[in-house]
Amino acid sequence: PLDLPEAVRRVTARYRAGGGAGIGPRVHIEDRRVPPVLADAEALDKVLGNLMENSLQAVGEPSRLDLRVRWEVGEREVTLLWEDNGPGVPPDVADRLFELYFSTKSQGTGLGLAICRSLLDRMGGRIALADRADGGGAAAAVTLSRATEEDAWFETAGEKDGSDGGG
Repeated sequence: PLDLPEAVRRVTARYRAGGGAGIGPRVHIEDRRVPPVLADAEALDKVLGNLMENSLQAVGEPSRLDLRVRWEVGEREVTLLWEDNGPGVPPDVADRLFELYFSTKSQGTGLGLAICRSLLDRMGGRIALADRADGGGAAAAVTLSRATEEDAWFETAGEKDGSDGGG
């Protein structure tokens, strides 16, 4: 089980730590209890890092980025809503953003979002991109399964079984 808000704080902190006041991006993370999710921490860090890079590139200067992260908690899933203040998602390319080697950036490789989708697929999750509902930028929705009490028990039991020498 993974603490999703903590993963977001960890990744976004890397981008805020570089400069003094007013130099880095503004990041607003909704302060709400969010249940743990089933995810690989390293893979999720790559997904979140790619979203951060895309948001930063969309606004041009780190100090111009205003990022909001919110949560939708369902019975079986948690969705992370990543909303920036860039130009949004061009409607003529929205359906192609996850295609391998497709990029809207002159220096883009077209790998980032395709890799994000692949990593999330492996974790049983999904990702979608669209314009923000208010039209003020792009919105990414990353959805992962909620961890259950059994998931926590199996993780704990596995750690105990591995450390007692077997038997």
